[in-house]
Amino acid sequence: MDWFVVASKPKSEKTAEFNLQRQSFQFFPPLFEKNSYHARRVYKVLQTFFPSCLFVRFNARIMPWPSINSTIKLRHILKNNCSPHPVAKKLDNILLGKLNLRGTIKEQEQRLLSVVK
Repeated sequence: MDWFVVASKPKSEKTAEFNLQRQSFQFFPPLFEKNSYHARRVYKVLQTFFPSCLFVRFNARIMPWPSINSTIKLRHILKNNCSPHPVAKKLDNILLGKLNLRGTIKEQEQRLLSVVK
């Protein structure tokens, strides 16, 4: 199984995730913790690292991937010559290796990955 990039509608990642889960697709939204300030208090807020993008994992030969394009709050899957284009294995390993125990991108790694962005 490979990871693929799917474009979602702006600020609709949570709804898109719910709909992908209902269709039995495995997904991964790269998140990071950001400090938010309100009334002299600091809160940790989760935000998407790549806005309007999700990573979906499936076997393109077996799974009904065209249903992703009609999923509510998703725009389209990244394709090459009418077939889904998988994320490079190196990027896959790099991105998943930068996560902490909560599944968010480690704070010290955010600067490094923001260069890739």
